[in-house]
Amino acid sequence: MKPEKQSNGKSYGHSVKRIGNAHLRWAFGEAVILMLKGNKPLQAKRQRLASKHGKGKALAILSQANAR
Repeated sequence: MKPEKQSNGKSYGHSVKRIGNAHLRWAFGEAVILMLKGNKPLQAKRQRLASKHGKGKALAILSQANAR
């Protein structure tokens, strides 16, 4: 459950988008960077994701997939 913003009884959505362990996110991001070295198929997938979402988001997508 995400914390909600409320004022005067009205709801204005959620205040925090990322709820999770920052250390785990960092570790999985580092793991993906090491996996990319010398792995041509994964590099091609990262390139496709980067052209659609940007470089940082592409690495985040790959790290989330690796975490699962």
